Amino acid sequence: MSGHEIHGRQRHPWSLLALVLVLVCGSLALPGADHRLDPDSARAARPLDPAPPAAHAEEIIRRTLDRQSAALIGGDERGWLRDVDPPLAAEMHRLYRNLRGLRISGWVTDPAGLPAGRDGPVWETDVRIRVCFTGPACARDHVPRRSTDLLTASTAWRVSADRAVVTRFAFDGARGLPSRPTPWERGTLTFAAGRRVIVAAPRGVLRPEAWLAAAERAAVVADRFTLAEPRVGSYLVFLAGRTEWRTWFSAFTDRDVLGYALRPSDTSGFIVIDTTKVRPGAKGESVLRHEMAHIATRYGPSTRVGEWATEGIAEYVAWTGRPVSEYDRAGDARALAAKLRWTRQLDLGWSHSSALRSGYYGMGFFAMRCLSETFGEARMLDFFDRMAHGGRGPAQASGEAFGVSWAAAERTCAPRIRAWLRR
Repeated sequence: MSGHEIHGRQRHPWSLLALVLVLVCGSLALPGADHRLDPDSARAARPLDPAPPAAHAEEIIRRTLDRQSAALIGGDERGWLRDVDPPLAAEMHRLYRNLRGLRISGWVTDPAGLPAGRDGPVWETDVRIRVCFTGPACARDHVPRRSTDLLTASTAWRVSADRAVVTRFAFDGARGLPSRPTPWERGTLTFAAGRRVIVAAPRGVLRPEAWLAAAERAAVVADRFTLAEPRVGSYLVFLAGRTEWRTWFSAFTDRDVLGYALRPSDTSGFIVIDTTKVRPGAKGESVLRHEMAHIATRYGPSTRVGEWATEGIAEYVAWTGRPVSEYDRAGDARALAAKLRWTRQLDLGWSHSSALRSGYYGMGFFAMRCLSETFGEARMLDFFDRMAHGGRGPAQASGEAFGVSWAAAERTCAPRIRAWLRR
């Protein structure tokens, strides 16, 4: 990449909250698909029975949710639709196909409390959902390091003595957090799947198979640098056209960003690519490497690792195996070094100004490349891991990983980086 076109920083995964809620109830229809329901579903629970008490309604709703989850994970579309009100069938069919295309591996639901009766046998309750893709099944008792894989849906049910039919399933989201819409929430996706990657795109707009080979190659490189355990089951790459880029995950407003990564949970990793700015050639593969590196190298909060290291190691992965002389941000790094009157500091601060940020990416790359060439790649990765997942600052991490003080590491790298900047 050149100029000020930059890869997006890893976004806060709360944006995933929108992801799935619309899932259970809200969206999606495939043209020409067979939406016929199980015969029982047409006889939606009749309001002739007296409304059951709240505790009984909760138990019936819980059983229904569990059956739907098992059907979704097991590939049983008729079971998924069995307890859906007929007007919701087309949307739920479309949702089912999108989720199955993304290899959903977990859909764990739990009513948030006793349902409240609204009108006769109609009951309303919020439902918490934990969703996982392409990895191990979600565990109900799992406590994630982040709660960003937990979702909330506002639901309504028609309950009889032994059956609950969902009549509304609306995304509720988390107040004050970017969340929706998600790629699979609206419209129909088409997929291309490889060994380590699933590429998804809006049907009829983009061709995911055109990106699959580059994405698979990028994944092989990124996997070499896996520090964030467990490793995601597959990298999920979403190709965005102009409309999708402006809306998915509440949109990424920075005009210079080519892509961004989300690590919503320990089992899932998402990448969104702006296909209006990048194509599936060498540049597109570099963007994919960079974003996959974010997913591979970091998961969980840390107050000690700075953007210089987070973006620096992503750039390192993107450019591994290629000479520094070809690095496309060298000019921006040179301009930033002159502006800052840089001498030797590696852990530079950060700027969200698009005019300067590409230079900070470049200086971060030079720092991580020099540490790798000086102390070895394994020690450089250990240094980063101690900051990203061990809570160390550069000074402590340097002593533990390199066996020298941070000041000594900076003195060692300074002349090499100055030489790179002069090229």
